[in-house]
Amino acid sequence: MLPFQLESGMTLDEAKERLNSREVQMVLHIPADFSQAVQKPGQKGQIDYLINESNPALIKSIMQGYPPV
Repeated sequence: MLPFQLESGMTLDEAKERLNSREVQMVLHIPADFSQAVQKPGQKGQIDYLINESNPALIKSIMQGYPPV
């Protein structure tokens, strides 16, 4: 089990706002066309993640190590 609480259903702008106000520690953005992109031969899907750089060092270290590359 992941040591994270997952929240979904918000726009990227809403998630960034919550990140900046330290309501969340990391934003994982999966674009709407992700599934289509990974189904095409030779294409890669892109997942973006944002970390609030002002997080305490331990939280920042954990978030930088997730997701595994």
